[in-house]
Order: sequence, then C-alpha cells, then structure tokens
Amino acid sequence: MALHLYFDLADTLRLAEHAVAAGDHAHTFTERDEQTPCRGALEWVHDHGVYLMSSGLPRLKDPNRPEANLVVYAYGWNPDTDGHRHDPRPRRR
Repeated sequence: MALHLYFDLADTLRLAEHAVAAGDHAHTFTERDEQTPCRGALEWVHDHGVYLMSSGLPRLKDPNRPEANLVVYAYGWNPDTDGHRHDPRPRRR
C-alpha cells in the first residue's frame, strides 16, 4: 500500500520558481555522495512534519517567520495544525 502526499499547487509552484531562478543551490545528500549536480530542485523533507522547500540559495524566507525557510506542508502533515501524523498502515508481523 502506497502513502500518497498532496501539496498545494500554487504554493509548490512558488517554491519551484524560486528553485529554478536561484543562481546557487544547496547540495542534497545524493549530490554530495554521487557528485551529480541537480540544479533547481525541490527538497522533500520529513522531520517536523512532511514538506517541500526550494534548494535555491539564498533560501526563500517565510514572510510570517523571517527566521525560517518557506515550506509547503503536505495536506494533513503539518504538526503545528494537524497534530502528530504517521503512516496509518498497520504493521505486518
């Protein structure tokens, strides 16, 4: 069973436009390990919720939280508004 994540399209496009337009980008773990560049990417993050952010540098700042990067949470996966979420699939033994 697959877990499906959904993101707001308009907000995600804003991140994508920033990633494409940025002159420099943060390197992903894969880029560092395999030394393969990927300019203009969206980063999928799962730490405090599940969200996307632009790899562009300088980072796109959140206007509501200037100390933080702008992120787009997956629907239902923002712990500040949706509580703690996890994959609802039952564990098989």
